[in-house]
Amino acid sequence: MLVIENLVKVFEGERAKSIRARRGEEGGRAARSVRAVDDVSFTVEEGEMFTLLGPSGCGKTTTLRSIAGLERPDSGKIQVADRVLFSGGTGQSRVFLPPNQRNLGMVFQSYAIWPHMKVFDNVAFPLQVMPRSERPSREEIRSRVMEILELMELQDLARRQATKLSGGQQQRLALARALVTKPALILLDEPLSNLDAKLRESLRFELKRFQQELGITSVYVTHDQVEALGLSSRIAVMREGQIMQIGRPQDIYEKPVNRFVADFIGTSNFLSGSVSAEEGALVVIDSEVGELRANAQPGLRAGEQVTLAVRPEGIEMSTAAPTGNVPNELQGEVITKSYQGDAVDHVVRIGTQELRVRLPVRLAIDDGTSVTARIDPDHLRVIPQGD
Repeated sequence: MLVIENLVKVFEGERAKSIRARRGEEGGRAARSVRAVDDVSFTVEEGEMFTLLGPSGCGKTTTLRSIAGLERPDSGKIQVADRVLFSGGTGQSRVFLPPNQRNLGMVFQSYAIWPHMKVFDNVAFPLQVMPRSERPSREEIRSRVMEILELMELQDLARRQATKLSGGQQQRLALARALVTKPALILLDEPLSNLDAKLRESLRFELKRFQQELGITSVYVTHDQVEALGLSSRIAVMREGQIMQIGRPQDIYEKPVNRFVADFIGTSNFLSGSVSAEEGALVVIDSEVGELRANAQPGLRAGEQVTLAVRPEGIEMSTAAPTGNVPNELQGEVITKSYQGDAVDHVVRIGTQELRVRLPVRLAIDDGTSVTARIDPDHLRVIPQGD
C-alpha cells in the first residue's frame, strides 16, 4: 500500500538547531546541518495501523509530513499503491506531487478545525473544494457527511459551532473531516496528545475501533509508548532520524533489538556481563548479580561483552528460600515499594545492584524482607554491547 524507500530529509540553520536541541545534542548549534530523516525505508500493508514511535527530534513527524507533501525530501521515494508521490531522481524521473493531489487524509495534533464553521460545514468542506469533475453532488455530500458524523457519534451536533465542542468531540470531528473524502491513506500526527489522560485512553479505543471497522490504512505518529502498543498493527521505533526496529507491538516489547528500544518501550532492568559458555539451548552470562542463563542467540562468542535486559514483570519473587534446581535464582532484599493501582513495584537489592520487580497487589512484600528472585531464561534479552 505505502512504500517508503531510502527517504532522506536534511535541515540546516535554525531548524537544524531546533532538532539538535530536542535530541539533547550540545547547544543545538545552528551552523551545522542535520539529517532529520536518515535513509528511512518501510512498507505499510493495506488496512494496517502503522505507528512511528520515538522521542522528540527522532524524525517521525518529518517522515509523516514528507508523506503528506508538507515537506520536500532531499532523496528517496514515496509511493501509495501504484502512484508515486515523491521520487528524488533527476530530470524527468524527479516527482513531487503537491498535497492536494495526493488523496491523503490528515489529522493534526491541534486538530486544525475551522472555528468559523459549524460541524457539518467542517466535514463537508473537503468535498466542496474538490475539482468540479470529481466533486459529488450536493445530495451526495450531505449523505456522506451525515454518514461519517453518525459513525463518529456527532450527528446530533451537525449544526453546532465547531468551537463549542469538547476536546474529544473536536478530535472526532477532525477525524471525520479526514475520512469523508475516502482517502487511500490517513496520516495522524499525535492526535490525542492535547487531551487529558482519561479521555485519551477512552478515545484510543474508539480510534482503534474506527480504524478496524473501516479498514483504514493509517500511519500514526506518537511519542507515547502506551498509545503505540495499544493501537498499532506494527511499530517502527525511531531515533535520530533512523529506524531502530520494526515489528508487532508484542515483539517490540518482548524482543527489543538494542538497548535504546528496550529502554524507550516500557521499563527494563539492565545488567552488564560477558558470555562464558553455552549449555544446550542456553547461554551462560557472568553478570553483575552472578551467573545467569538466557536463551542462546546466534553470533554470541565466549568472552563477548553483553547487556542483559529484563522487564520488572519478568521477574518472579517470593519469601521462600532458593530451591537450587531452577536457573537464575537470586537472593536479595526489598528496599522499597510503590503502589501502582493494579500492581506494586518493588526495588530489590541483589549484591550491589538494584532491580525493579513488579508483582500483583496481593503478592506485595514488605520493605526489609529477604527474598528470592527468579528470572526465566525466556524473559532475559541478551543485547551485544554497542547495539
